[in-house]
Amino acid sequence: MNGIIWWTTAAVLAVLVLLWPRQGVLARLRRRSADLAREQGDNVLKHLLQESHAGRAGSFASLKGTLRLGDGALLRIMERLRAGGLTASEGGSYRLTASGERRARHLVRAHRLLERYLADEARLPLTAVHRVAERLEHRLSEADAERLSASMGHPERDPHGDPIPAADEAIDDPGVPITHWLAGQEGRIA
Repeated sequence: MNGIIWWTTAAVLAVLVLLWPRQGVLARLRRRSADLAREQGDNVLKHLLQESHAGRAGSFASLKGTLRLGDGALLRIMERLRAGGLTASEGGSYRLTASGERRARHLVRAHRLLERYLADEARLPLTAVHRVAERLEHRLSEADAERLSASMGHPERDPHGDPIPAADEAIDDPGVPITHWLAGQEGRIA
C-alpha cells in the first residue's frame, strides 16, 4: 500500500510541476517562447530603423541575414509585426509605421542607457556591455528607461560615443566616422 501511495504522490507532484499555472514548466516555456518572439520582433524593428537612417528600405534578405532565421520563422515575425501595426510592406521592402518607429527608437534609447549604466555603475568591462544591454533592452519599459536616465543625470552619450536620445526624440545622426574622412577634410570630432 505504501508503494501505491508513494507512486500516486509522485505522479501528482510531477503533474503539478509541469502544469502549475504561472509556475510550472509548461508556463515557463510558454513565457520564454513569448519573450523570444518579442525579442526577435524588436530586433526586426531596430534593423528597419537602422536601414531607414541609412536611406535604405529593409528587405527580406537583409532581415534574414541580420537575424539568422529561416524563411518561415521570419515570415511569421513579419506577419505578427504587420498585424500589430508596427511594420508595413511595399513590394519586396519593409518599413516601420509610426508606432513601429516609436518602439524602435525606445529600444535604441534603452540599449544605450543600459550600456551607460553597465559601464559606469555596474563596472562591466566595455567588451561585455553591448551583449548584456542587447538582452536587457527588451524588458525596459519607457517609464523604466526614463527613471534610469534620471538616476544617471540624463547622460548624452553611451560608452561608445553614440548619442542617447531623450524619450520621443529622433535619434541624432552620429556623424561620419573619422576613417571615412578624406585627407585634408575638416570636421568636428564628437
